[in-house]
Amino acid sequence: MMNPLALVTIDRKTGRFDREFTLRRISARFPDLCTLDAKQCVEIALDVAEEQAIVADEDDNAEYQHLFALVRRLKSVSPNPDDERLIERFLPSALVMAAALREMGVIGRNHRRLDWEDEDQVAIAFEHTWLKTRFAEGQDILGQAVRKAFAVPLEFEGVANIHLIRLLSTAYYLHEANQGESFLLPVRKLATPLRVSATLISQLIDKGCRLGILKVSNPYYNWESGVARRFQFDVDNPRVLTPGLHRKVEIEKDREPQF
Repeated sequence: MMNPLALVTIDRKTGRFDREFTLRRISARFPDLCTLDAKQCVEIALDVAEEQAIVADEDDNAEYQHLFALVRRLKSVSPNPDDERLIERFLPSALVMAAALREMGVIGRNHRRLDWEDEDQVAIAFEHTWLKTRFAEGQDILGQAVRKAFAVPLEFEGVANIHLIRLLSTAYYLHEANQGESFLLPVRKLATPLRVSATLISQLIDKGCRLGILKVSNPYYNWESGVARRFQFDVDNPRVLTPGLHRKVEIEKDREPQF
């Protein structure tokens, strides 16, 4: 028997979340929320939950990456993302995402930092994340680089792997944005827009280094001391075709990057 308080359920025919069911539950739980806001909360929360199921890892900080991804998406659709009244307005999104992630088994197995079944804890964590998040998705340099990588990917001699092409193209646009100076490739932040796990991002970076396209600029980096690797993009590497001559590709709507 279904929990009468459940916010999500899986449609047996499609294997996807039943969004109309969740919309009805949210509208009943939050009667002051207008229909448009309720629909937006549900759509964004379930979209982010499905994306986070792809990129989730076992790191202790991964739980908060889910909320970070949700808040960045919500701020991107808000005309005034600094308005703190939006925290209460969008709280249902956090509750729906938490329920969806539990349903998919992404969270809930080990409550290491946050009990996702405790809505009061989720509410406080959501508020904290909202206030600490400076950029909406796609507004920072990293987000802009990823969008360019999807819209105008570079071509690389002998490289056909689409995930590697997108990672290296992102690196090139970060190189360009930093006017040739070194840049970071934060694996967790790249995982969501590139639609792969953080582990695969690390593997793609290592592959780029083995090809000589990416070069570590600070060989004395140390993860434990908080000194992250910084990279240079070797535009003179023979595998890199001339920037500006690379082929522009049409992006299917469902393949656009999400942050």
